[in-house]
Amino acid sequence: MDEASVGRVLDLAYGAAVDPELWPGFLEAFADAMGGASAALVWQDQRSRRGQGLAARLDPGVLPTYFGAFATRHPSQRWQNSPRDRVRHFVPHIVADDDAMPKAELVRTPFYNEFMRPFGLHSVLRLGLTAHGDDAAFLMVSRTAQKDRFGEPALGLARRLHQHVIRAFDLGQKVVAQQPRRLAGEAGLAASPHALFVVEADGRVLYANPAAEALMTARIGVGVVGGRLSAASSRATQQLHGLIARAGAATPWERRGGAMTLISLARRLPIPVSVAPLRAEASVAIRQAPTVLVCVNDLETPRRLSEERLRDIFGLSPAEARVAAALFEGDTPREAAERLGISFYTVRGHLVRIFEKTGVSRQAELTKLLAAAGDPWMI
Repeated sequence: MDEASVGRVLDLAYGAAVDPELWPGFLEAFADAMGGASAALVWQDQRSRRGQGLAARLDPGVLPTYFGAFATRHPSQRWQNSPRDRVRHFVPHIVADDDAMPKAELVRTPFYNEFMRPFGLHSVLRLGLTAHGDDAAFLMVSRTAQKDRFGEPALGLARRLHQHVIRAFDLGQKVVAQQPRRLAGEAGLAASPHALFVVEADGRVLYANPAAEALMTARIGVGVVGGRLSAASSRATQQLHGLIARAGAATPWERRGGAMTLISLARRLPIPVSVAPLRAEASVAIRQAPTVLVCVNDLETPRRLSEERLRDIFGLSPAEARVAAALFEGDTPREAAERLGISFYTVRGHLVRIFEKTGVSRQAELTKLLAAAGDPWMI
């Protein structure tokens, strides 16, 4: 492999450390450099053997199948060590699948015939990366049965790249630790009129937007107890934590959103709550729990539309946007005229032009359209 190609792999590794979206590209480049068909970053709890990973050119069913049914059935004698010893004495070795068991024996095992062979995995090389707590991370690269086992020069190249990948992965852990706040900023959560929380799978609050802070200050429906998002009653808190835990499940294919309602003495109407996994497709973290977005929709909080947004979307004039916003907030045309200090007939004239520009013909239709267009976080 020439120096330019090695440099490209290293550039991708260190680039992925600061931009997790680049990890799939690095995995593809690494697989190509090693003469492999596929590659994956895998991080696994050494006690439960549960884990997750990020793969390139692997069948989507490989990782769920491995962690769901085969992680505890690996034939290597290495797995007989205690979980505590595996992490305590973790050394980032480079290990081929036939180092601990000859290939002739491996191909006769159920692990090979029921898992590896159906997915086209014949030879696997594993590069240890790091260990924290009960978790350890590995870089895996595989070949099909049509190619020879990993030997020189592939092993020599792996040894050359190994320490660079370790450093890039460790750097990536520090970057990913800041991800919840970064994602919150990118998604525009701060501007939402709804109370939005970014939490970990155990309910620990990582971020709360201004609407969420206001809701907690007013003690309407939710609060934070011991750092965890909680409801007014223990039963509601248990249900909320159950939804959050499901949305923040350890493996991506187990994560699901859900909804519930809360009751508050300060509100006549129930308070809808939506819970959903926060985007984390490219996250590569072994210490950070998956993050979850919790939306609390206080139906009795007055909704205000951005007049600037209405002008941008529908081409309304400033005066038309003010009338549209007043109608959305519940005013009748006469009440809007009184509030805005203009005549009723002027409001009627503006309303005719608003109908023309928005393509609706009734005030009820207009209110529904404005709600959808003016509030991108309406749930």
